Amino acid sequence: MGSKTSATNASNLARRLLIALAVIITVTSLSLIARGFISVPRGLSLHDTWQAHESPPAVAEGLLGSVTVRIPAAFAQLLEYDDDPELFEARGTRQSAHTRSSWIRSFGFDILYPEMLGVTPDTLLRRQQAPIETSMWLHVSVLSANRYLGDDFLQLKTADLSQPGLWKFPLKAQQALVAGLSVYTSEGGPPQDFRHQTIYVHRDEKGLVDTYIECQDAPRPSASCTLYSTLPPPMKASLQIQFRSALLPQWQPLRQAVITHIQAFHQAKGE
Repeated sequence: MGSKTSATNASNLARRLLIALAVIITVTSLSLIARGFISVPRGLSLHDTWQAHESPPAVAEGLLGSVTVRIPAAFAQLLEYDDDPELFEARGTRQSAHTRSSWIRSFGFDILYPEMLGVTPDTLLRRQQAPIETSMWLHVSVLSANRYLGDDFLQLKTADLSQPGLWKFPLKAQQALVAGLSVYTSEGGPPQDFRHQTIYVHRDEKGLVDTYIECQDAPRPSASCTLYSTLPPPMKASLQIQFRSALLPQWQPLRQAVITHIQAFHQAKGE
């Protein structure tokens, strides 16, 4: 009886982990699809990707920029190497093995802030039961190698704020800073429209943009913000963090906690 119960519990846990993995894959993939990095062939869905049927190894190794990293499975969801097929290409074209010298193209993960815990058997139930109104879970995407957005990406993205033709609702720069951020608000139209948003920009001491944040204006608990930044050299990678909009005042410690966590994956030469 005991062994049967243990087997059932193990089966249920495996099923819950697969569901959690599917959620993470879906969120990250939808983000990449929305931004034009991935195109979806007609008649296919995210369930048709080779990654939807795979789990990451216990530890994924590779190069992030010029840095060797070892990424635990909880933080290596949807991991792609530079020579991997795209999501909807045939799985058989992928190399059979990768090493610590293989370039990492992208990966994503959910992480609980401020504890900085990933999705594991110990935290899975906590992740599933987190109320939308108070959730402290963040979704993180890291883009490198041929998906790296470029050294000037944040500057170009900020320059677009002054191009009215690019926005459904005109943006107006506000005089006052919010949490140390310059603010651009959508004018007119219903806040419920997903294109109705507030943009926040932070510049460093040299006047260069180092953080760009888009927040939904919809008055609902699930409204979210997406923070764009980069990982400090020598990790040449673009960073995206999605979080509940009520956490905006904490954007600086939140961003730094994620960067510090990713930097901890670094393996010094010879290790």
